[in-house]
Amino acid sequence: GYKFQEVVRDKDRRRAMKGFECEHCRAFYEALAKGGSGKDFNREEMVCQHSRHRSNHAPDLTPDGFWELSFIDSQKSPSQHFPGTRRDEDV
Repeated sequence: GYKFQEVVRDKDRRRAMKGFECEHCRAFYEALAKGGSGKDFNREEMVCQHSRHRSNHAPDLTPDGFWELSFIDSQKSPSQHFPGTRRDEDV
């Protein structure tokens, strides 16, 4: 089926949805795990119970530079604008 972002406003239904982490939350959970409070830290359980990001399907990550809305500088090579791309001229 098609993945779409459904708006769910009922607290019980949202609580039943799978939690996931964005790149900013990922840094928070990594810092929390490194903090070492002496307790056993289960990251997946923590994300599922406490994440504010909930959905039936985790969204796809946007590639680096995707939201760069300025015009491309013709002096730069394409690989500088779009990391992960490579042309023979850039090598």
